[in-house]
Order: sequence, then C-alpha cells, then structure tokens
Amino acid sequence: MMDDKITVHNTQKVFRLILQSMAYAGRPVQIPDEVISLYTNSLLFPATMEVLKTLLDINTGFYCGMDDMHTIQEIQILTSAHREIPEAADFVIIPGDIPLDAMENAPRIMEQAKIGTIYDPHASATILIECASVSHGTVYRCEGPGIDNNIQITIDCAWDWAAIRRLKNVEFPLGIDCIFIDSAARVLSLPRTTRVTKQILNEVA
Repeated sequence: MMDDKITVHNTQKVFRLILQSMAYAGRPVQIPDEVISLYTNSLLFPATMEVLKTLLDINTGFYCGMDDMHTIQEIQILTSAHREIPEAADFVIIPGDIPLDAMENAPRIMEQAKIGTIYDPHASATILIECASVSHGTVYRCEGPGIDNNIQITIDCAWDWAAIRRLKNVEFPLGIDCIFIDSAARVLSLPRTTRVTKQILNEVA
C-alpha cells in the first residue's frame, strides 16, 4: 500500500513538471532522481518511461520508433496503452539511441504523426523526442504564449526536427506538440503555439 502511495505521489510530481514545461515553453525542467525508477527491460531513457507512465493510459495509443519488443511490452505493461501505427498514435516516441543507418526513420516517423482536424484539433499527436541534451547543442529562437518577447533554447538532437515541426504546425490550430527528454532527465516542451526558428551556424558547447 505504501509503495502504491509513493508511485502515485511520484507520478503527480512528474505530471506537474510536464504541465510547467508546457506552460513555460522552451524552459527545461528537471525530473528528480528520487522519482525515477529503473526499467531494465526498456531501451528508452528512464525519464522517458516516467513521462510515458504519467501521460499514457488504457485509452491512448502509442507508437515507438524502435523494434525492440521488450521496450514495447514494458510500455504496455506500465501504462496499459495500446500499440498503434504512427498515423493513428496519440503519442509518438522517437528514441535517442537510433543507429546511424536508421537515422532517416526519425523524421519520417514525425512526418506521419496526426495533426487533428478542424473540428477536433486536439485529436493530434504528442511527439516525445529523446535527445542528448536540452542545455547545449543547436540554438533556436522561440516566440509565443508563455514567452516574454523571445528566448533562445539549445537542443542537441541528431536529426532536423525543427523543419518537420514547422510543416506539421503550419495550419494552426492543427499541429503537433513536442516534448524533448534528454539523458540527464531534463524535459523541454514545445507546444504547437510556440514558433521556433533555427539559428544558423550557432551552437553552444
């Protein structure tokens, strides 16, 4: 019983952090070590599994961009969510540990994500993108609700997510929301209302 109470408390804490990251787009939040469990059967970051445990339930469909069945089964057991094709998934997971020969799959997966309809724009996908870091890498300028004027963010990701995100969000309120999770358990959210511009030739080490 005590373990159940701790699990619920930890999930609520992660949920509040995700809400904070969505409300203040582009500002990373840290998932504390004490709320992160070990998932020995999953190849995803432990922090990604905590986010999935918080957001997914029996009524949601997910697509995971890796073929490792142990990882997929771990997600299903943890969340009771069902597996879907990319075009129908409510949550699309793009792992950070993508082999170089499969790197082209990441943008293709994102391109297939659903953007909702004019009658139900919220029937769209949330994209969870694992990356090396949300504190260094390529520099982007962000503008939109929750941002005073504009801010600069840095994301170290091996593929060009920003160009695809821009195309997916061109017909607002249709579009996708993105949540980046790095290897240090930091989370950075970019809802569809946030305008993102890549700063060419600017990188922060």
